[in-house]
Amino acid sequence: MDMEVKRQIDYKYKNITGKYNFKFTKSEKALLRLKKKIKCSDWAEKYRFMSMSSVSKTNWKNIITPYLVDVMDAAQFSSVNTIVLCKAPQVGGSEVANNWLAYAIDRLPGAAMFVYPSEETAKDNSLDRIIPMIRHSPVLKRFLTGYEDDISINRIKLTHMVIYFSWATSVSKLSNKPIRHLIFDETDKYPRILKYEADPISLGEKRTNTYTHNKMIWKISTPTTEDGIIWQAMNECHIIFDLFVKCPYCQSFQKMIFDNIKWDTKDIKKLEQEKSAYYLCKDCKKKWTDEKRNQAVRCSEWRSRDHNNIEIKKYLKKYRPLKIGFHIPAYLSFFISLTDCAVSFLKSQGNKEKLKDFMNNIKAEPFKFYKQERKFDRLKKLKDDRLSGLVPGGNNVACLTASVDTQDNGFWYEIRAWGYGSSLSSWQIRSGFVRSFDYLEQVLWVDTYKDVDSNIYPIQMSVIDAMGHKTSQVYDFCRMHRDLIYPLKGEQRMSSLYSYTNIEFYPGTKKPL
Repeated sequence: MDMEVKRQIDYKYKNITGKYNFKFTKSEKALLRLKKKIKCSDWAEKYRFMSMSSVSKTNWKNIITPYLVDVMDAAQFSSVNTIVLCKAPQVGGSEVANNWLAYAIDRLPGAAMFVYPSEETAKDNSLDRIIPMIRHSPVLKRFLTGYEDDISINRIKLTHMVIYFSWATSVSKLSNKPIRHLIFDETDKYPRILKYEADPISLGEKRTNTYTHNKMIWKISTPTTEDGIIWQAMNECHIIFDLFVKCPYCQSFQKMIFDNIKWDTKDIKKLEQEKSAYYLCKDCKKKWTDEKRNQAVRCSEWRSRDHNNIEIKKYLKKYRPLKIGFHIPAYLSFFISLTDCAVSFLKSQGNKEKLKDFMNNIKAEPFKFYKQERKFDRLKKLKDDRLSGLVPGGNNVACLTASVDTQDNGFWYEIRAWGYGSSLSSWQIRSGFVRSFDYLEQVLWVDTYKDVDSNIYPIQMSVIDAMGHKTSQVYDFCRMHRDLIYPLKGEQRMSSLYSYTNIEFYPGTKKPL
């Protein structure tokens, strides 16, 4: 050591007894003090405050969302760098990421970025959630610099790290920043491709390349379709975990499934009023009320999917995965009753949009569009060489039917032949348009339909559209040809059922039929 430097140190710190009198400042002690290790979930329960308004706050409580405890703690495992949450709404998914950010501010500092679907959503979350979260926590607010300019809706600059708020439609917000903690929220609301750029997920993930071994990426969303971002991210996970709950009666662990939610009435209003839906234990067949469901969830554990249902902690230690996924349907949540799930299902029957809502928001699964497209060559193979009006021969045909669509200026019709048995084989015999009931009567019951061997096939049953056009005339026509043709009312609902109704009066009148 340089003698002059040593002389200055001795002069400043050495007392008359020859001993050094060196003391750390309060800030230096706080910086150098070793912190006791703590789980993220325990930290959140001890130090996380959630803002209920501009002035009120409440502690985070793990007992409200017990299924999120292991999700938070899994992010601390050394091998894990990506967590995917495929969830129903209102199950606490976004708050998990907020808890992780709060924990990281205190224990794992590094630049952080939230990516939201839109600028408005980013600003709302910044003002309503993250800034109050920091200000209301005694542990976190000590990292504030004290300068007002360091806190804005787009950026929070702390004494040791920066938090950015970006949105999926802004290329500039997703670039030129090294990020350690990256949180994608509501990914299925992102645009799939940005103009002249890659997708928002790829752009954001590139920002974490600097942190090779200690980054953490969160992808959180309610699913939409199978090609949606969150479901594709789930498919890329090395392992997916499902929650196994413990029956309050027989103590058996089981994965909750919607098919085990039961109800005794199909009257939606009565079901909503009585809240009578329940969950049926797959082993002891005891009925769980909402309270028993909550009790079962509080005693739950996450287990690996398709790997002999290994408990999550054992799985992480044994296989050390990088990307892990969690599936959280609505019926695990304290905030959503079993009756809510049942009512959503009943309302979805016969309505494609409500069925999509049920699949996404209750089961947390993607909606599948069942659409079969046939190529032209396949359609050509279905065509035969018969002339119009000729019935297939060879004793293949059981009967003929006719269907008629009523218009203001006439009738579209189709006559089909049907095969025997349950194969549902059918052939078009004749189709076209006629302008009057007389011509329609000619087509249905006067003209004859034969096969190549001159066997005659009468039309044994017909239906005609009775709603929207010429309703009274259609009823009169059907009454004149009783048992040969029936008036038909179609409905826009998915149902394989039909029913007969006795009509006493002409529609909209009291004139009897």
